[in-house]
Amino acid sequence: MDAEEKRGPLGLLNHAPDARSPAVPIGRTSANFLVFLDQIVATWEGELVLILDNLSIHKTLDVLLWALALRRSIFCFNPPMRPG
Repeated sequence: MDAEEKRGPLGLLNHAPDARSPAVPIGRTSANFLVFLDQIVATWEGELVLILDNLSIHKTLDVLLWALALRRSIFCFNPPMRPG
């Protein structure tokens, strides 16, 4: 990872000053995740496939309704981890 990239609270993103790069809101909240999703949609063409872990903000009612409203999005959730 070079100096232009940082690990943000919502994943590995390029934080270089570029109009196409979404700014990651600070804090792991459902509202911030929705802002992040809106920014991705504004810069992405075609079908949007998101692979998400089981963080609670990824499964709130507002986020799931957002996914349903945007017909070109697909949410794929990682299976929960098993102990052992």
